[in-house]
Amino acid sequence: MLNLELPGSNYQEHNEAYGDNYVAARYCGFAKAPKPIDGEWQHGWIIPERNIHPEFVIGSDGQSSTRKSKKYFVARKDQEIYLKKKGFTNVFAIGLPVVYLNQPDVTRINGTLLVMPVHSLSDTQENWDDEAYASYIHSIAGNFSEVVVCLHKSCIDKGNWVKAFSKRNYQIVLGADPNDSNSYERLSILFSRFEFVTTNEFGSQLAYAAFFGAKPSIAGPPPNFKRSDYKQTTFYRNAPMVLDIVDSWVKEGYYKKCYPNLYVEPHLAKDLKQWASFQLGQSEKKNPDQLLQLFGWTNFAIFLFKIKRVYHKIIKFIK
Repeated sequence: MLNLELPGSNYQEHNEAYGDNYVAARYCGFAKAPKPIDGEWQHGWIIPERNIHPEFVIGSDGQSSTRKSKKYFVARKDQEIYLKKKGFTNVFAIGLPVVYLNQPDVTRINGTLLVMPVHSLSDTQENWDDEAYASYIHSIAGNFSEVVVCLHKSCIDKGNWVKAFSKRNYQIVLGADPNDSNSYERLSILFSRFEFVTTNEFGSQLAYAAFFGAKPSIAGPPPNFKRSDYKQTTFYRNAPMVLDIVDSWVKEGYYKKCYPNLYVEPHLAKDLKQWASFQLGQSEKKNPDQLLQLFGWTNFAIFLFKIKRVYHKIIKFIK
């Protein structure tokens, strides 16, 4: 069993998603985020083909179009240009949080495979055939020196994938947790340790893995997609038109048409680091001084935030 030496969970104040603010804070010289960022920072890999509806680009609560004057931070320039054309006035391409991580000081182990099945969310329902996918992975395990399964916190909490892989004696590790500020750091270590990363559905883990030098693939039985499993989430309740798009894309195999090089058997996957750097906005990465200004983390802004927080505590105490 591999000793991966992964960081434990770290629940920091002002975390928006998966430790984005914590990553930025350390990049800017803080031990933790001094205050919430002034705006919304896109999380997750958003492909250029999604520049067909603003909510499909921003992807927060499905109501971003009611806040067009708010600051939005996106990965790439094409996204910034698209949103500005749609009337969003404060959009800045700065790269995704992962581009602000340091390269982990770990050694990649040749011939290893990290399995990252499609993940659930706390408010989704799932009708997945865990056994079929675990059986597929077991059938190809002989192509690799070691196989480890990495699961999202939501899947672990719900029991998705756990039984099917545990009974086949695969090591299971925690990957991303929306509330855990160490999520991005943990993923960067995993993607820097394994040679190959595979999943059974299109997702952010593919671009993240490639960015850190692992070889990504989509293979095996895909999860059963039912729009009814997602329609009760906050995002899709507020943006049902986006669910219509996702539903049609799944039915027509749109992702495979756009990214056929990702749909290969895991041991045949290739190095796609340069491609991932573009997708995640590496070229738009800002220096610490620029990020401080954009996020409102200047000394004066932090001072005002602390004054306001003390004021609200006093008012609450008086009441």
